[in-house]
Amino acid sequence: MDNKTWLLARLALFTLLVTTPVNASDDVLKVYGNANMDETIDEDDIAYVEGVIKGTNEKTEFSDANYDGEVTEKDITQIKQIINGEESEITIVDSADRIVTVKKPVDRIICFHYGTTEAIQTIGASEKIVGVNRQIVEKTDFYKIEGSSNIGYVNDPDYEEILRLDPDVVFVFANVPVHQTRVENIRETLNKTDPGITVIGADFVGIERYVGELRQLGYILDKEAEAEEFIEFYNSWMEEIKGRLKDIPEDDRTKVYFEEYYPLNYNTYGEGSFGLHESVVTAGGNNIFSNHPGSFFEVDPEAVITQNPDVILKYEAGSYADAGNGFGGNAEKMDELRDEILNRSHRSSVKDRFK
Repeated sequence: MDNKTWLLARLALFTLLVTTPVNASDDVLKVYGNANMDETIDEDDIAYVEGVIKGTNEKTEFSDANYDGEVTEKDITQIKQIINGEESEITIVDSADRIVTVKKPVDRIICFHYGTTEAIQTIGASEKIVGVNRQIVEKTDFYKIEGSSNIGYVNDPDYEEILRLDPDVVFVFANVPVHQTRVENIRETLNKTDPGITVIGADFVGIERYVGELRQLGYILDKEAEAEEFIEFYNSWMEEIKGRLKDIPEDDRTKVYFEEYYPLNYNTYGEGSFGLHESVVTAGGNNIFSNHPGSFFEVDPEAVITQNPDVILKYEAGSYADAGNGFGGNAEKMDELRDEILNRSHRSSVKDRFK
């Protein structure tokens, strides 16, 4: 790599660990009614439940479509209603591995997580969003939802505004470790003040898990066809990227040091933090700290120099993301960030390579 191989990127991702529900792989649609445990709910699920009732098929995790504890003709009715978009409620296993029943239709949504906001936009349901977190309000036009209210953030939610907005569903982070306690507090508070509000954990940052989350979101919002259209597009490009990279030996891949913005410099990501680590690997990079057992952790500055990365990525937020319009970033702030990294006392040898 020559001395121009430098990248400072603001990535719209948060990293987390996802716990996979028992008996359901990432490819399985985690919606009760998906009796045959594939990627959709259709006539095959009706036939499978009929087999469960007759005793010719084994009961599966999602064959109890109405989630009442037993598999009966009522489950066939529920599956038919889901297929026809007529169900009054739907039960899912969300990305936080929680069983959640959602009343239908869902018309008013609050998003604490920008990933879910973007996913809802992707399937053409942004008009349902009535409230977003303050970071989304402050972001570029790429993420803005016209007419939505600021409901604070997970560390200081504006419950008065949330209740005023009267949402059907509130989406929160599913598996961001630093937010877990905060998310639980939101869930418990809303459950006590208004049990009619359903809280769902979702992430939309893991490359391999994104498809399953989007497909499930399609069922929640009655946008199954729109979700499938984007999934087809998404998968086609994932296959293209993987195909171009599959023959590149591991030792020839770009060595990447990926630095977190919080709480201090020299915090990076391990293999478990799939949202950002996974992006590096999928794009053909080699995360120099991928073998570390942690998800987010601090590293010795000298270790970065010893690993001799080809590329340095820095994930930043706040004023670095402000652009005025469109998707991008504040160029002046980004230049300041780049200079700060190059001028660190531990990084003289890196500065010579990347200046």
